Amino acid sequence: MATQRQKAANQKNAQNSPGPATPEGKETASQNALKHGLLAAKTATLPWEDPAELEQLQAQMQQQWQPQGDLETALVGQMVAALFETARSRGERGLHLPLPEYPRTAGKGQGRRLRVHPS
Repeated sequence: MATQRQKAANQKNAQNSPGPATPEGKETASQNALKHGLLAAKTATLPWEDPAELEQLQAQMQQQWQPQGDLETALVGQMVAALFETARSRGERGLHLPLPEYPRTAGKGQGRRLRVHPS
């Protein structure tokens, strides 16, 4: 445990620190507190993740669900975020998610619904 004298010296020295000066240094320093990204405000790839994996998952989900309208697009976006963040929280790299096929049906009076087929 630091003594009062050490704490005072540390505080005085901290006042002299200019912090990072280059854009690269500032970018690096902005990530100092980042540990896992679970509480990030938006789903984005972390420095050690491959952005192509998130893009691939987004494309796969868009192709599979074919959302129509803002609400369905938002819901697919939430599914993508949930899958990606779940894989992140488990420490998984390389999202190899087996996504089952759920064909859309559009019968009269039924509207657009999903029919789930048992395995």
